[in-house]
Amino acid sequence: QRLGQIRFRVSVSPPLASTSSLTNKSLPRKLTADLMNQFSMKASDLLLKLRVAENDVSIWAANLKRWMVETILKPKTKEFENSDRHYKQAAEELRRSGKYSTLTNAQKALLHDLDKFREHMVYRENPNADAAKFRRNLDKYLQCDGTSSHKSYVLRRLKLFGRSLSTSDYTGLRGGGDWKPGMPTDAKIVMHVFLTWIEDAIPAFRQYCFVKNGVHKRARNKFPAIREYCLDPPYYCITKASSDKDLQFVAPGRDNVFYCIVIFLYMVNKNHGSIVTTDLTNGSLRGLSNVISSSNFAYY
Repeated sequence: QRLGQIRFRVSVSPPLASTSSLTNKSLPRKLTADLMNQFSMKASDLLLKLRVAENDVSIWAANLKRWMVETILKPKTKEFENSDRHYKQAAEELRRSGKYSTLTNAQKALLHDLDKFREHMVYRENPNADAAKFRRNLDKYLQCDGTSSHKSYVLRRLKLFGRSLSTSDYTGLRGGGDWKPGMPTDAKIVMHVFLTWIEDAIPAFRQYCFVKNGVHKRARNKFPAIREYCLDPPYYCITKASSDKDLQFVAPGRDNVFYCIVIFLYMVNKNHGSIVTTDLTNGSLRGLSNVISSSNFAYY
C-alpha cells in the first residue's frame, strides 16, 4: 500500500499540565536474551494487528536509511565541513595579521587548535555572529541527551553514516572506533539526529512523540510516542497515550531504531492526533511521506 501523505497533529504549545505516571521504574536496565525473544514474538503480533507484512517493514526501514542519508546526514556533514572551513580560515587570517604578535601565548595556542578556537568563537568570543549561531544550531545534532561530552565522536559517526547506514560501519547496538560503554550507541545517535531534524519543523515533536529512558511522566494525549525502553542494548518501542501499560513492541536488534520509526510513522498515519496539523508532504519533510511505501520513492 502506497501512502500518499502523513499528517502529524501535534500541539506546538507547552505540554499540558495534566500528566500520568509511566512505569519506567519497572523497565529493565539490560535486555536479556529471553526478553529479546519475547519482544520478537510480540513484534510479530503487532504487525498482525496492524495488518503489515514483515517484508514491508524491512523495505520501509531501508527507505528510511536512504532518506536519512540523503536528506539529513549528507547535507549536515557538508554544513559541518563548511563551518569548520570558515573558522580555520579565520584562525589563519589572525595568525598572519599584525595582531598576532600582541597575543598572549594562550591566545596563540588557541589559534593552532581548530576545535578549541571554534568553541571559543562560537560560545564565548563572538556568540552573536551569524557563523556562531549557525554552528550552535548544527551542534544540536551532536548533543545526545543534551550534553556535549562526546561531540567529536558523534560528529565522526555522522560523517561515516553520511556515506551509508546499510553497511557494517553502522553497528546499532554499540559504536565504532574508540567507542566504549557510556558513550552514545549508533542507534541512539540515529534517533537523536532524526528527532532533532524533525523538531526544526515541529518544535513540540519530542515533547509529545518521544519518551526518554528515565522519564516517568508524559503529557496526556492520544498520540502514540516512541519509547526509549532500554539503553543496554538500545531498544525502542511504541507507547500509546500517557501510560506504558499499552506498549507496542518492535523487533529488537541492529535495525530496531529504524523499525520503530517506520512503525511509528505508519501508526501516526492511521491514527491522527488533534490540535495542530503539520503536513509532512510539504517543504523539506516531503520525502518522509514516501518512506512507508512498498516501492521506490523520491527523497524530495
